[in-house]
Amino acid sequence: SQLMQNIVSDMLDFERIDSGRLVLVPAAMRVSQLLQAAADTFNGLATAKGITLRIVPLLPDLDCAIYIGDVRRLQQCVNNGVS
Repeated sequence: SQLMQNIVSDMLDFERIDSGRLVLVPAAMRVSQLLQAAADTFNGLATAKGITLRIVPLLPDLDCAIYIGDVRRLQQCVNNGVS
């Protein structure tokens, strides 16, 4: 159900982008958290298909760094890449 919600949200975002109404919400985040969230989301589907989903460890400097960005939009991008 979470995956379906994300798909609907993605479609609504395309409409907001087209109409110039998309609002980005910057927040502090770690890349490793985005990747782990994607793995958590898709691990069940991957296992059901006989696929092993794993995250390659990041370089220490990248793993501990905090970035500012729209976490929700970046998570959508990562999820789309994994799917």
